[in-house]
Amino acid sequence: MRYLLLVSGLFLFTTITPTFSQQDSILMFVSFDSTYYSEYIVMREALEAMGYYVDVRSADIGMAHTYLIGGNLTAQANGLSGSNYSAFESQYQSMVGSPWNAALNTDPGVINITDSIQSISSMASYKALVIVGGKGVVRYRLDGQYSSQLSLPASRVQSAAHKLNDLATEALLLGKPVMGQCHGASIPAFWRVPNTEGSGFDNLGLSLLEGSMATGYPEPETATNLMDLNINFRSEDKVVIGTPSNSFMDNDAGTFRVITTRDWYPQTVVHAAKTLTNVIETYPLTSELTTAVSVLIIHGGAVDTDNCSAGNRNNDVPCNYGNDAANLPADYTDLVALFNSNEFNDNFNFVVSDVDISNNPPFDLNNETEILNYLKSFDVLFFYKHWSDFVSVDLQNAIVTFADDGGGVVSIHHGLYNDIHNGFDKNIMVNDLFEAESPQSGWSATRDTFQILQT
Repeated sequence: MRYLLLVSGLFLFTTITPTFSQQDSILMFVSFDSTYYSEYIVMREALEAMGYYVDVRSADIGMAHTYLIGGNLTAQANGLSGSNYSAFESQYQSMVGSPWNAALNTDPGVINITDSIQSISSMASYKALVIVGGKGVVRYRLDGQYSSQLSLPASRVQSAAHKLNDLATEALLLGKPVMGQCHGASIPAFWRVPNTEGSGFDNLGLSLLEGSMATGYPEPETATNLMDLNINFRSEDKVVIGTPSNSFMDNDAGTFRVITTRDWYPQTVVHAAKTLTNVIETYPLTSELTTAVSVLIIHGGAVDTDNCSAGNRNNDVPCNYGNDAANLPADYTDLVALFNSNEFNDNFNFVVSDVDISNNPPFDLNNETEILNYLKSFDVLFFYKHWSDFVSVDLQNAIVTFADDGGGVVSIHHGLYNDIHNGFDKNIMVNDLFEAESPQSGWSATRDTFQILQT
């Protein structure tokens, strides 16, 4: 077995500032009664601050009721062990990019709802669906037991519950994420896979999360419900990203798009909001996954299993843990095999090429223009050359320009190890491209921890 020594992985792409339109909307559902204010207001404010229009709906129009236990948002944030309100403010600023509005710390008690969830015809114009928590939202589980809520008859609550199930399955079929917060995390758990009635512990159908994982409000009932629904309960995780049941015929469009959160603390809510927008903005759709991506691996040859010590510079990837089969380091052949593999939930279509720059590369290592013209035929460059030998200034400049022009550049430790030898170094790559370095002196290997950087 070979190991991949992962110290730092970096992705470099051109920065594009998104322009948001009304189409960049998120559909938010709140219970008509007993919506927990911190979960609603922090989520809504964070999403709006990050550029989204939040369309808030409930089971009917009118004033939906909110509540807090134990004081305002300052008290809520101070209640999280090991954290406090000041930490929340810093976290919010860091994740959202704007300061938290302290004027919103006091619960007004109501949310003005101008339209119902039942009037939503489709998820086509929304990027995601969010179910806000609070003890009232459990009335909207698809569990066959529905009761009135304030002025709403049980039939109205039931119709909203079924509508949420329909919207959620539609969203996942479109590759759009859905989220349930705290008490609201039980809603995705009780959503049912279409056309599975008669299955499941209650014969109402298989859970949409059957066989997957979720978190939720920290109480015994959560563990019992998830066990009954055949969902792995991640009780200590603040935010969990699950995948729909294998029985849900979504062609993997909903893979890793069912988000559940554990609690009501403002710190958890803003973390969940950022997780949601990351999924929206970075998870490719199935159609994008299956589009061919051309990858070029730049390397210095395969591991010489007979002599791969650090003293043999003709071998590019040294064996820091010996040369027995179990401890051999990964080389470019392992990367090729990884890119070409077809594992569970792997819809990527990589077209892989490689160049050994130590052995007659298809370009002049001292001609930046020639190198760049060659690189331009690829979408992504994976730099896997350990020693600095043959890593010319022109090669490094061409890679930087390739990244500046929109190409993807990925590397691990080998791209950051600034080995200075016989006039060669990686100064340009570590300083101008990655802005990170594994220095020649003082660096040590580990197979237990790693750090991922994105620039």
